[in-house]
Amino acid sequence: HLIINDRLNLGDIHGTGCSLASAISANIARQINVVDACKLANQFVFEAILNSQKIGKGSLVLGY
Repeated sequence: HLIINDRLNLGDIHGTGCSLASAISANIARQINVVDACKLANQFVFEAILNSQKIGKGSLVLGY
């Protein structure tokens, strides 16, 4: 399975890898199958990046 999104050129973004891993784990804990858990987590992080707040020289995923 291939899960992709459009590339967002927003500069430095921090916290996305940890957020993705945590969202996948949470979805699996909710007994969502692995493929769907990854798709949902990907969408969650993508939307979080779109709504991220500028902090210092980078961006931080906040509010999710």
